[in-house]
Amino acid sequence: MVDWRGLWQSERVELTRFWGLEWSSERLVGALIDREEGHLWLTSPFSIDLTPEQNAEQGAAALIAALTQKMASAGLETPIVVVLPREAVVMRQLQLPTVPANELPDLVAFQAAAKSSTPTASLVIDFVPVDESPTGQTTVLAVTLDSPRIQRIRDLVSKTGRSLAGIEVSSFLLAEIVARAEEKAGTATVPTLVVAQSGDRVEIAVLDRNRLIAAHATWLPAGEASRHVSPLQMELNRCLVSLDQTHPGVEVSQVYLIEEQATDIAVGAALCERFGDKVHRLSLEGFCPDVPSAWRVASASFLGRGLAETGLVPRVNLAAPRRPPAQPDHTRRNAILAGSAVVLLLGGLWWNYQSQMSEMNTALEDASTESASIAKDLEDGKPDLAAAKSLDDWISSRQDPLMQLDALQQLFPGTSTVYLTGLKWTASSGSKIVVSAEARAREREDIVTLGQQLTDAGWSVKPMVPVVAKRDPDYPWQAKLEAEWAPPPPPEPTPGAIKPTTATRWPVTASPESWSVTRTGLPSSSNPPL
Repeated sequence: MVDWRGLWQSERVELTRFWGLEWSSERLVGALIDREEGHLWLTSPFSIDLTPEQNAEQGAAALIAALTQKMASAGLETPIVVVLPREAVVMRQLQLPTVPANELPDLVAFQAAAKSSTPTASLVIDFVPVDESPTGQTTVLAVTLDSPRIQRIRDLVSKTGRSLAGIEVSSFLLAEIVARAEEKAGTATVPTLVVAQSGDRVEIAVLDRNRLIAAHATWLPAGEASRHVSPLQMELNRCLVSLDQTHPGVEVSQVYLIEEQATDIAVGAALCERFGDKVHRLSLEGFCPDVPSAWRVASASFLGRGLAETGLVPRVNLAAPRRPPAQPDHTRRNAILAGSAVVLLLGGLWWNYQSQMSEMNTALEDASTESASIAKDLEDGKPDLAAAKSLDDWISSRQDPLMQLDALQQLFPGTSTVYLTGLKWTASSGSKIVVSAEARAREREDIVTLGQQLTDAGWSVKPMVPVVAKRDPDYPWQAKLEAEWAPPPPPEPTPGAIKPTTATRWPVTASPESWSVTRTGLPSSSNPPL
């Protein structure tokens, strides 16, 4: 089982005083949060509207100056916690195999990158646990954001002269403050829906057993009530589907609504129509006595961050995402052990070398004397070896021309298909055999077959070009036959073995009487001249 609390609690930064800064595409909302003995105070709230020409992510000088002025009430040592709205990040559930806790960050990063079209090097990925099923699967909620945007946030905060304590997501902080409200009400383990509305923007999150299951954001169009709340109904359905997929058969037990000062009647009516008396309006005054009337949703996120120091809900921090635990560095220890082992080994080798040195010197002198004696014997026997090799080579390469001629005659198909004229035979003992003649055949294929048979028998046959001739109408096809045969090289002698002295002979398949035939391949002396 994965130790979830050990996995996410180690990433926290203990803060008793910090600036909360909600960073959306329309404005920056900030406030100073102080925590002392379990109590929270929210002071110095401010808002800076952003225009397309002065986008916060571009780090404009005017924006930096405005932030510096707004935060002048607290010293430069007070850090900043940036809160991003839900729509600023990509959030998805991942189903993973159960692995040890130190392997989970790498596995989450791999799966999240596989589902994203953005290169892994350009993403920052953090995650929180959702559930671990008995079937061996682990469910996590992964949050990704592109690295360039995080770097722009770091640059802007750095230019204000303050440190960045974290980059967090509003959904987790709203879930934290709702979890505290559930704890007070004694319903901390029931599935809960959180709806936070700020103007025409609505953020929806579903919480179960102090774990954020899913979160979505949408904008409500102006118009009649049914059209106005239609996007809200769609996002509610998505959250409930995510809850059912994570915990099948579980239904929402209560709904918390967080609103700005101006109440949207249509949103409250839609929630009451769907969930009835399960809907409750969250009172922030139970957590902080002086919550400003404006920007209550942003204030709820700041208070959730202040409560998160002893929080109930795991959350992400994109400024310091979860990483595998650092492995202890044993380099120095291993180097010392290796050095000691080397010293011992060298000492043992030196002792062994010294103890055997005298014996080795004596053996070396004996070996040198014996080697010189053997070398002299080999030198004296070289003439005899050369003569024996020459004689053996002559015997092994000696061929019987008559046997060779008989074997060649067996390769021809007979005069019913082809015969030779003008045969010339050159043979010598231990050398190659050269045959040339004119082949005459009934069919062109007979000449091709003759050349293939000689080739298959080990003869080297020059290409024959069959042509039509009129010398013999019964055998109209003729071609020039030129073939060579060389005896195979004698096998290399096996060291220590005695080479055979019998000559290598061509296999004989017929008696010499078979030579005197009429036009069967090699005619006798009574036939027309070859």
